[in-house]
Amino acid sequence: MFFFPLVANLPDPRTLQEVTLPLIAANKCNKSYHTYAGGAAQAEIRNDMICTGIPQGGMGACQGDSGGPVSCLKDGLWYLVGVVSFAAGCGLPNRPGVNTLVPSFSDWIVQNDPRASENLRPAAAAPASEASTKHISSLLIPLSLILLVTY
Repeated sequence: MFFFPLVANLPDPRTLQEVTLPLIAANKCNKSYHTYAGGAAQAEIRNDMICTGIPQGGMGACQGDSGGPVSCLKDGLWYLVGVVSFAAGCGLPNRPGVNTLVPSFSDWIVQNDPRASENLRPAAAAPASEASTKHISSLLIPLSLILLVTY
């Protein structure tokens, strides 16, 4: 993923930013959203989503980042794992960023662009950064170009 320091309520930077964050399994992310001190969350984190963040907050996607890539480096290749979707605020404690889990939609992607099937690769195991993270899926999509999120 990518690294950028999060500072809320400032103008958008003129250069693309990046942040490196651990992946969080949907079930653990769901618990985080539903046990936060502010009460029950309205967001339901499903298995076709994957979250990113750190418990203490301070870093994460923010307004304007939706649609940006969540990517992982494995064996020298960048893989598109998710697409930034939403978060409750920007880098808040116990409020991970929620992302669409791209491999969950690989059939739809190939159906709409058959050329994508040439780029699908089998996934190995769950990311080492999060022991409770489930296997990302049976497919990962390599990135031929690294795209960065804007903040």
